Amino acid sequence: MKQGKYVQILCLILLFLLAVAAPGWAGGPIDGEVEVIVPAQGLTELDLKTEVYSYRGSSREPVEVHLENPPMRLTAFHVTYDQGKQFLTAEERVKLETEKLVATGPLMTLTPEEVRLPNGGEITALGPEAERLVVKGAFAYQFTDESLRGTGGFLLEGPDWMLEGEDFAGSLRAGEFTADGRLQFRYRDLSGEADSITYHQKEGRLILTGSPLIRWEEGVLQGGADTVISYDLAGGQAKVEGPTKTRFYQDGGVHPSGD
Repeated sequence: MKQGKYVQILCLILLFLLAVAAPGWAGGPIDGEVEVIVPAQGLTELDLKTEVYSYRGSSREPVEVHLENPPMRLTAFHVTYDQGKQFLTAEERVKLETEKLVATGPLMTLTPEEVRLPNGGEITALGPEAERLVVKGAFAYQFTDESLRGTGGFLLEGPDWMLEGEDFAGSLRAGEFTADGRLQFRYRDLSGEADSITYHQKEGRLILTGSPLIRWEEGVLQGGADTVISYDLAGGQAKVEGPTKTRFYQDGGVHPSGD
């Protein structure tokens, strides 16, 4: 049976958020200089009393913002910077580039402690696999405690795998990740569903709850509403609590319905 191998693959999918997306911003709170470049035909409005500055790009060229530490480059067609509060708001075709990722969206806010995509967006890892995270609702990453959260629907995918659901939360520092909302996942010939998936990196444990369903080439495992599947990565053992129905297929074929 290959359940153990495939559950390990699912863990690697979840680790994308902890090992790729989050470290793309990791390195502590933002500090250092902020440089704003406005193109020709752009507009700059400075309120020296309130220390609130507004920058607009031209019809073709966006405003460009360079952050010193950690190094980041942001472009948008409208940027507002509150120097006193150290609060930056970017609107209209926003793009943020770091060493490890590119984040885009219609709206982004940035402070020394946090980056947010209030109206959703897309985060793509810079690498040969080009994994990406699409958030339909709100996304936030905290520099201070290295935590991240997404709501309102998300899609996490790579070249031959995907995880889709409603909400997720994770912590790079704690090594934990939770996804909820009638999740669907796929890796090559493995696919499945669950109401919730929790991953504990330090414990090396993955937990699926809420009518978990796992299909693979040789069979299918269906759990009930109270079924809990706990998988120990180090020992390679799965423990299932609650009702289940498992079917195996000698010819390697599984009916799409799981029957």
